[in-house]
Amino acid sequence: MITITARVARSSWMYGGIAYSLTLTHVGALQQMLCISATAMGLAACVPAIDPGDAIDTALGLEWPSEVGVGEFVFGNRQPSPSDPVTLL
Repeated sequence: MITITARVARSSWMYGGIAYSLTLTHVGALQQMLCISATAMGLAACVPAIDPGDAIDTALGLEWPSEVGVGEFVFGNRQPSPSDPVTLL
């Protein structure tokens, strides 16, 4: 699992009220690229839709509001399906 955090105060002085929205836009682009890369490598990829409360922020010791968790990404081994071609090693 990869957890993405951000220091929103660093960007809010420049971008004002759209800093958090801009951060989430960049996180979405990063998650999409991670999904594409994992699929190309034959890995299973998943972007969890909901953070389970503040469990990850607490586990990482993030201090709200200076640093917040803004996204997660999970990847692992993919189970071969019967339709996958057999590869000989």
